[in-house]
Amino acid sequence: MKSYKYVARDSTGTQKKGLVQAASSADVLGHLREQGLTPISVDETSAGVPKSRRVKHRKRIKSADLAALCWQLSTMLEGGIPITVALDTIAEDSENSNLEPILRGISDKVKKGQSFSEGIAEFPKVFNNLSCALILAGETGGNLGGALGKLAEYFDNRDKLAKKIKGATVYPIFVMSFITLIVIFIMAFIVPRFKTIFDQLGGKLPAFTEGFMGFYDILRHNIIYMIGFVFVLIIFGVLFNKTKKGHYLFSRAVLRIPLLGKVFSQAFVAMFCKRQCQLYCLRVFPCSRCSMFSLV
Repeated sequence: MKSYKYVARDSTGTQKKGLVQAASSADVLGHLREQGLTPISVDETSAGVPKSRRVKHRKRIKSADLAALCWQLSTMLEGGIPITVALDTIAEDSENSNLEPILRGISDKVKKGQSFSEGIAEFPKVFNNLSCALILAGETGGNLGGALGKLAEYFDNRDKLAKKIKGATVYPIFVMSFITLIVIFIMAFIVPRFKTIFDQLGGKLPAFTEGFMGFYDILRHNIIYMIGFVFVLIIFGVLFNKTKKGHYLFSRAVLRIPLLGKVFSQAFVAMFCKRQCQLYCLRVFPCSRCSMFSLV
């Protein structure tokens, strides 16, 4: 596949520029005419798609962006616009640099004869199994616009749930951070003064006070090594979390955190039940809880 840079005009005379990949310039001309554009110039370029954009799909895309995408596709399809034209238009106007190459990739696959559901299945990190099932049901039933509308509602609800979880965890995290800062301030400024006073007074100190002072001396003389150890431990934890076993152990540890673990577990259960309800409705019968009447 070669890369071609084109300049064309639409029916209103507005000039449009873009970069597409095709086997030949004739394919580019045919593609532009199918979109209702009048070609002005088509030139081959070696620049192609920037490498940074080809790997953008590996990064996480927010649920709010996916909800907006599904709403736009649903509206355009119900208005009679072909799916490839809708994808190219949204990709061209998209402000999300991570989502744009994904949309262009799906559009290219659809133009080559694949279905829309097969196209999005190529990006499992962006579109989950529920997304593929909903779109496949919409294609099979001839109501792709309605399926995308239901999918937009799902992503919108997931975004709202994520915001609620963040709102519920802000206060505990703030309290723990504030307590940590207080402890650091005491250990850095208050304890050294008390240690000087106790050394001047002399005498026998309580066991707890002596133990605390001993811990402070160890911390003061080995703070650099401790920081380095914590830094290495964090790097090891991040790398270990990318493995299947590490992610499993990390998830179990997070769910056992006091207070926060309960919030996370209830949120996961709510999200899981919502997804299973929608998938069950697609396979068996309509459900009044998730309003899937138009898809079955």
